[in-house]
Amino acid sequence: MNKDYLENTTIKMDNEASDYSVSNKHTIKQYMIKLKTNFAYRKWVNIINKHSLTTNNMKLLDVGSGGGLLLNYFSEKLPTISLNGFEADPRLVKESQSLLKGKAKIYLGNAEKLFFEENYFDIVISLHMIEHLHRPELFIESVYKILVNNGILILSTPNPSGLGAKVMGKQWMGYRYDHVSLKSTNEWIGILKKKGFEIIESGSTFLSGIPIFNIFPFSVINWIILLIFGYFKWNEGEAIILVAKKVKQN
Repeated sequence: MNKDYLENTTIKMDNEASDYSVSNKHTIKQYMIKLKTNFAYRKWVNIINKHSLTTNNMKLLDVGSGGGLLLNYFSEKLPTISLNGFEADPRLVKESQSLLKGKAKIYLGNAEKLFFEENYFDIVISLHMIEHLHRPELFIESVYKILVNNGILILSTPNPSGLGAKVMGKQWMGYRYDHVSLKSTNEWIGILKKKGFEIIESGSTFLSGIPIFNIFPFSVINWIILLIFGYFKWNEGEAIILVAKKVKQN
């Protein structure tokens, strides 16, 4: 899935900004999107550092790695981690390989059937991908197998129980033909626990699914809040954020 597109749609600037050019090549809108994207990615770096004793020689897999923007950011901020991406679209695999230039290995495949050896990765991250799977339970089972004991899974996915969905009803942006597995926070937590994970962080983002929060000046308020806090320990935001740890089975 093209995660880079999905993330950029959740951190939109108002249309007025696109009329002002910083130079012949760059607009204020493009600059602000890049700035906000970097701040959004910083949240994932903070989570990784928070739950890792060390990042030296760790192995990370980004499932649904899209065009490789997140992995490219990780290569700068987490230089001691071995980076890997997994993507279902061969066009995006090629695009990410071109961007990363060997800084990460990119694999083509079905996320419901991760083909790596067991107990291999220290961290698996998957942002706005799991809702595209018809059988997300198989993905979670696969992640459990390939993670080391106490390895970390980081997930984000649209929140059908959030305020955005409640206010917008059928017009909510998360209701798309390709979002075949939309679930509430409690439903995802239940699946993760059933598959052998312990939840160590749970929350959601802010209110970008409500149109007024994408219009100036509310759009600025929305993204400043996200830049500062990343996400909140509540279940009403636009995107669910979950961090889970693999627990060794007896």
